[in-house]
Amino acid sequence: MKELERDISMRRLTDTKYDIQKARISADNRLRIFPKELREDITNPLREQEEKLTKLMKARLNAFPIWTEWLYPVKGIGVNLASSLISIISIKFKPVSNEIFKDLTKKFEKYPDLTEIHVTNDSNGGELMSVTREQWMFGLKTEKDMLIPCRRGIGAFPKVSSLWKYAGLSVENGWRPKRVKGKNLGYNSKLRVLCWKIAEQFNKLQTGKYKLEIMLRKRKLYDKLMDYEIVIDLKTGKESYNILDATKCPKYDECVSKLKKAKKPSCKGHIHNMAKSNTVKLFMSHLWEKWRRLEGLPVRPSYAEEYLGHTTFSNPDDYLEEAK
Repeated sequence: MKELERDISMRRLTDTKYDIQKARISADNRLRIFPKELREDITNPLREQEEKLTKLMKARLNAFPIWTEWLYPVKGIGVNLASSLISIISIKFKPVSNEIFKDLTKKFEKYPDLTEIHVTNDSNGGELMSVTREQWMFGLKTEKDMLIPCRRGIGAFPKVSSLWKYAGLSVENGWRPKRVKGKNLGYNSKLRVLCWKIAEQFNKLQTGKYKLEIMLRKRKLYDKLMDYEIVIDLKTGKESYNILDATKCPKYDECVSKLKKAKKPSCKGHIHNMAKSNTVKLFMSHLWEKWRRLEGLPVRPSYAEEYLGHTTFSNPDDYLEEAK
């Protein structure tokens, strides 16, 4: 199987699976006034289709070295997260007008031996682009235009910071990038949501290397930013943080301006979310390094290593667990 066909097949499977999942959840919410048995009769067929697609995704994942060599042994990363992660990074879509796509269809159908056509893409600022027969076959129709799939892969991100920016994990003026009305997003919103899901999955684990990373980073953030004390539950033995001075929270002023007077800002939540965000950023740097090494691509040192002289960076292989 060619790489573009392999990657676009995985992208179509993951997108279809999540479309069906969204439809099932929506239907279940609308039918809550009816008995559970009736709801399940309607939604269970959709759930079965999700399971079939998951099995197909699992079978096709074996064709990706980044899954077999690294993602599979990482605790918390399953078939759904891995499939979405690989397909979003591997494939990008370029819009072309319906007129251009109709012209491509006529030429490819008229000349069976034709393998590639050069067109001027008016939908992308007059960009000169080449469209192969394979790309044309996998074209995706939308309400406005056609989307031509192009293979991107990890090779499109020469630095780990470029992958962070594409995933919405970069820092701009001390904060994560936000949506601004009238401006294009500088990141992939689907990949950003996926990173949030990965962080949530790590956090839900009872054990695991990245779960431990969240806990360690949370302690470091408390030590750096807050005045706090540790409270131990005598029944369970679990530790919790009691904040003594909330005004030191980086988001305190922002929260106070948005909340009502009777409410207190969720400083514990801010610290917790920062720890999760930092951990998923570490995970993405490990993914970037391992994926590029598997494909024989150069791995450039991070800014902290190259310019600040930092040497205490973790190895991606140190975060692998026993086989699932």
